[in-house]
Amino acid sequence: MGSEDIGLRIRQLREQAGVQGKDLAETLGIDASAVSNIENGKRAVKTHELAQIARKLGISPLAILEPDSLLARLPVAARSATSTLDESVRDRLTALAELHEVLSDSGIVALRKQLEPPSVDPQNWFAAARQLAAWASERLQFDGERGRFESLASSMENQLGIDVLVEECDDSEALGAAITDSEFPLVFVNSSQARTRGLFTLAHELGHVLARDGIALTIEHDLAGVNTKERLANAFASELLMPQVEIEEILKTCGKNASALGEIMRQFEVSFESMVYRLHNLEFISAEGRNEFLAIGFSGLLAQLGDPEDRAALLESRATLEKTRPPRLLIERMLRGYAQGIVSIRPLAEMLQHDPDDLIELLSSPEGNSLDFAGPLRTAIGSGTSQDDRFAGQPA
Repeated sequence: MGSEDIGLRIRQLREQAGVQGKDLAETLGIDASAVSNIENGKRAVKTHELAQIARKLGISPLAILEPDSLLARLPVAARSATSTLDESVRDRLTALAELHEVLSDSGIVALRKQLEPPSVDPQNWFAAARQLAAWASERLQFDGERGRFESLASSMENQLGIDVLVEECDDSEALGAAITDSEFPLVFVNSSQARTRGLFTLAHELGHVLARDGIALTIEHDLAGVNTKERLANAFASELLMPQVEIEEILKTCGKNASALGEIMRQFEVSFESMVYRLHNLEFISAEGRNEFLAIGFSGLLAQLGDPEDRAALLESRATLEKTRPPRLLIERMLRGYAQGIVSIRPLAEMLQHDPDDLIELLSSPEGNSLDFAGPLRTAIGSGTSQDDRFAGQPA
């Protein structure tokens, strides 16, 4: 790209980010006229200035230099959906996207082919959610021994070709995020939340990825169904995690009582809130009933359960997620990239929570030549309310 093209690209990205030219000038330590000259192709941008501009706009420098790349598609949704508190999440996903670009440019792609979901109309979000959930349910497996969170995450990688990253991110209010672009789909879940809420977050972000709704990156604070895209993701997660037929069977077997509610939470490993909203979604309870349940809360439900083992099981479900879980498809690519001298040991060691020197020694040993990293790493009262209203709350 020439100076004129780079300048035009900088102006476009600056305007999309809502940053004034004078603010960019202050960041660079130059006059506003100099920024104008850069954007009009009359002055070349220096390398260190390019990095400062990218940082100010919350993007990768490659988003400026390679306008047709994945990195160029990420910024729009990130800026529209996030706040400054989410810089760490945004920067983390941008860094992973940069790593993806480096590996892809060297011909190192994922070994598992990504499955293409059916085309849906995101505006008809309720029908789209049910169609996508039915498609996903045929391909994803829940393994009781490993837990529903890990089994869903593994199935997303092994069956759908979608990476899953779990990391602790205390300096952000984000529950989860996703790169939804089909070139490098990845779901991030903040481990600083209960397992039950983390499971809904994981499924919610999967809904965004499968919907292919034009968003390149999402960052979620509260999972509230504030628009059609969020309602679609909520409805998808509810359909996938709590199938209607199975809920009806539990209510038929246990009756409409506290034991049934506890059984739904235990069997599906969902939160009290997710369970209540699902019953409302299915019109088993009215909006008033939903609000009454929410007012009673999880502690109120525990008080009504007579079996100590049932109470203990539900309390255990509120434990936090495992602190880290690496994106395993990306790890496989990084191992190949390291073997070919394309990536250094440091990002690989960071992802695997290993000391770099120890990892080099391990990979250089005879055991390392035959080491299978992939193995251990894969290891009824009608409410009368509209669909929009039924899926508009905060179900996790």
